[in-house]
Amino acid sequence: MKKYILLLFLAFGSSFCMAQNMPNFNKNYNFPPDYALILTDIFPTDTGYFAVGTMVDSLYRVWAGTFICTDLNGNVKYLKKYSNRDTSVYFTSNIVKNNAGFLLGGSFGIRDTLNSFFEYNSLWNIDIKGDIIWQKTHSHSNLATGVDVLLLTNGQIWAKKAIYDVYRLELLDSLGDTIKTQNFPNNTIFNLYGSIQQSGDNIILACSDYNTLTDEQRHFYYSKDTAFNTIDSFYISQRYGNLKYLDKINANTFVASGQRIAVSGTDIGYPHIYVLDSNLNRTMNCNIRGDNPDDLCSAVRTFGNSDGSYTVLGTSILEQQNRDMGFIARVSENGQLLWQKGLYMPQHSHRMYSAAQTADGGYVVCGDILGPVTGYYQQGWLMKIDSFGCVLPNCHLATEEALETKQPAMLLYPNPASTHINIHIALPEGVEITPAYMDLIDNKGRVLETNKLPMQDMNYEFYLYNYVPGNYFIRIRQGNKQATKQFVKVRG
Repeated sequence: MKKYILLLFLAFGSSFCMAQNMPNFNKNYNFPPDYALILTDIFPTDTGYFAVGTMVDSLYRVWAGTFICTDLNGNVKYLKKYSNRDTSVYFTSNIVKNNAGFLLGGSFGIRDTLNSFFEYNSLWNIDIKGDIIWQKTHSHSNLATGVDVLLLTNGQIWAKKAIYDVYRLELLDSLGDTIKTQNFPNNTIFNLYGSIQQSGDNIILACSDYNTLTDEQRHFYYSKDTAFNTIDSFYISQRYGNLKYLDKINANTFVASGQRIAVSGTDIGYPHIYVLDSNLNRTMNCNIRGDNPDDLCSAVRTFGNSDGSYTVLGTSILEQQNRDMGFIARVSENGQLLWQKGLYMPQHSHRMYSAAQTADGGYVVCGDILGPVTGYYQQGWLMKIDSFGCVLPNCHLATEEALETKQPAMLLYPNPASTHINIHIALPEGVEITPAYMDLIDNKGRVLETNKLPMQDMNYEFYLYNYVPGNYFIRIRQGNKQATKQFVKVRG
């Protein structure tokens, strides 16, 4: 990592007219113990954020499609759920803005007299208050996995569906009624992920499948016109892995995010991106190997920056610690890793499902948290980070401090703290090859908790529910180098 890299950022232009000094935040949305919340996509506006996902009522085995509106600080303004004890709604797609509100895809389940659910693929149009404008249901199936959608500029809707093991592409009108469909070969099993983007009058589709005849996992791309004629296509065979999103950088450049698995057959995965032109020519592809090359990592979104670099967000599965960790990385236009930060919560796992870029150059990220935090086993998670991947403002200055002094550096916030404390940790690269650790120490010098740091540079959220009010210290140590800061725990 070079110091000048941290100072080169030029915010990528955004189509959203948003405030330029939006606050960073990290929010967990708690619900009663019988409920779980998964947030799968996020859309920013000039006054806050719209997030969509699914809330699960484990007591009644019901899935509720969930729509959350927050302010710019991530505080919930209102929340809408769509289901009851006899129906389930599961939102699976990206959230798409149209003139009336938002377009969502998912599945719709109905409980029969034998207490079993039968699922349909479904499409929803809701207004900005979360109220239903219309809802259309297609393709009866007890294994329907939902709909992914893209709203075209002429008002027509492209939909990607999965029915049993059949993958279907559909063109719909502005009210969700089918105009034309096309099934893909039935010898392939398609995963839930994939994405569609518009390229002129055509579309580019990116997805992954498993071919039952050749025993191959493949990344594939299609360019199709509105008559479903294939303009271009290509496959890349894998052992395992998947493509999750296709993002449009400009009229002639697209970037796909996903995962590749080591050819050796071990559980080692790499965040992977492909950069394509409108003719599906690959202009760049790279694996991103960071500080944890032995872990299973996957990219969920990739954004283009005005200097030609790419920002990649995703999730790492930390095998040895049995938990997940979010990450943000930046790679050059040639695929070279410039820097990487982890988003780590040591007492539990958190998974990242999607992200959106904001007008200040930062990102808003959504996902879920799993683990023993105040008794809740799964929570929705929303985070706003800046262009350097920091939850704490100006955390890259701590990185510069580590580079200058060759010592660990950190920032703490808030201080005093009641429920949790956010910590940014920066370790000097190339100085030590020994592992680094974070210690929580009380005012008598006793080490209360120790956690191994999974990355060189990271945002760290530490919960304080189990500790009494008082003075504490956070110590970062790596070999014979260390940094220590004090904070105060107060009653919540």
